Amino acid sequence: MKFKHVIGLDIAKSSIEVRIHAHAFAYTAVNNPQGLKTMLTHVEKALRVSLTQCLCCFEHTGLYSERLMELLSQRQIPFAVVSGLEIKKSRGLTRGKSDPIDARQIAEYAYSKQHRLRLYRNPSPDIKRVKRLLTLREQLVKQRASFKTTLKEQSQILKKTENATLLAVQKRMINKLSNEIDHVEQEYRRIIVSDPETKTLVSLLASVIGVGEVISNYMVVYTHGFTAFTCWRKFACFIGTAPFPHRSGTSIKGRDKVSSLAHKRLKTLIHLAAQCAVRCDPELRTYYQKRLQQGKSKMSTLNIVRNKLLARMFSVVQRRTPYVVLNRFAA
Repeated sequence: MKFKHVIGLDIAKSSIEVRIHAHAFAYTAVNNPQGLKTMLTHVEKALRVSLTQCLCCFEHTGLYSERLMELLSQRQIPFAVVSGLEIKKSRGLTRGKSDPIDARQIAEYAYSKQHRLRLYRNPSPDIKRVKRLLTLREQLVKQRASFKTTLKEQSQILKKTENATLLAVQKRMINKLSNEIDHVEQEYRRIIVSDPETKTLVSLLASVIGVGEVISNYMVVYTHGFTAFTCWRKFACFIGTAPFPHRSGTSIKGRDKVSSLAHKRLKTLIHLAAQCAVRCDPELRTYYQKRLQQGKSKMSTLNIVRNKLLARMFSVVQRRTPYVVLNRFAA
């Protein structure tokens, strides 16, 4: 699609810098509902065309960009959300930094890449709510694990009679965090059950051996209900399980390896699922043991299992049928 104008936005907590490629227009908006509406009005007047014929581009800034994304979606204005690292790498050598300069560079990047930029589609409100709850659960689990570790070490070394309050408070905090984690899990389960499509996706994913409830929820959330990624290979690249070559000329002949540019949390979850699968899935266990007997690397084999699980998850969603263990029907 050819756009009339390309707009770059640099989003901060309280303000948004607006710049348009090859245009003298410059505007600083307040990052609140009224400020965003006023901003769109000023931009439309300056360009004298409907914003539905323009492309907006900005970095992903979490909650700071949430209101803008909602407004652009409501008004059906095309926009792309790009990784800040991707834009930074495209700038070349730069000196100095400011919000107006960043907005101008975002506009230049979007103009040069508009033919390959993928327009962003807002996930459903339920998926957004589940995502926030999963993030909260992760924070609570980390805090509980910290208290458990500290309590275990102190209980082994310190005298309980002299440190009764110290130990008791930490035990209460662990119990409190456990209750809150249960409450969060009940809430996102309720949201998932209330939406038939999300409920179906989670059920299909859970049929794959090694894939549990938490991984199923994360997969549905970060694939936007399996609409943000067209195939498992692109998702493998996103989470960092896709191997890439490391060779150049005749001097550099490295092995294929995964990239450090990855979604670390999802990669960890898929790795745990792979470890579970090689224990519980007869087919993958046989494959894993056979490769190790051949002298293959344990980690490279586990990475293959990780990608096999991703392929299975995408397959069951595309077929809309649960995973079937074929070994059960072997003669």
